Amino acid sequence: MEPLSRTEAPVWGTPDGSGMEPSTRRPPPPAAPASQQRRRGATLTEIMLAFLILATATLGSMGIMGYGHAGSAKDFRNVLALQLLENTMNQLLQQSFASMTVQMRGARQSTFNAPILGIGLGPIDQGKEKFDVVASLSMVPVTYTYRPINVSWVTPEYDPDDPTTWRFGDVTENQGEFDGTALPYKLIKMQILVKWKEQGGRVNRQVEAISFVVDLES
Repeated sequence: MEPLSRTEAPVWGTPDGSGMEPSTRRPPPPAAPASQQRRRGATLTEIMLAFLILATATLGSMGIMGYGHAGSAKDFRNVLALQLLENTMNQLLQQSFASMTVQMRGARQSTFNAPILGIGLGPIDQGKEKFDVVASLSMVPVTYTYRPINVSWVTPEYDPDDPTTWRFGDVTENQGEFDGTALPYKLIKMQILVKWKEQGGRVNRQVEAISFVVDLES
């Protein structure tokens, strides 16, 4: 038997000895350019720029939150002032006309910034907030007029139970002027002020209430 030549050596698989069909062989990927062979990632400049954008956005949000907090605190102080004003006026309305005239000591107008009649006036703290409560009492002259009823018992048409039979006289002027001279005062005007400061003491604010008390005891 003749020895097999090199070209006649048995080949397993495909004739070219690769073990796979030439059509199924995949060529190796082309080498990437040198500029793309470096490791991809963020540079220090990019990181610093992103941090700067984040910091700017955060500062803007903090400014909005701070403004909202200041507005809420302002509204809260206003509510406290109104509650203090209402409470002070209610306490003062419970006092009698005579007790107020005693506090005024014969004056026509008096202002109080210290407690009177057990009512807290002057500097008052409501938690962390500070207020100043002032009460002012003023005597108010009262003048009235009236039309007298002409009562004639000899006139048969007059019937006290029938208003259509009543006959009124002319209007009388200045019949009873309670001005503290001929007749004593009968009316006191009460004014309550609650004051406080905003924006670090740069802005003064206040709320006010007015009412009256009448002498019905004498």
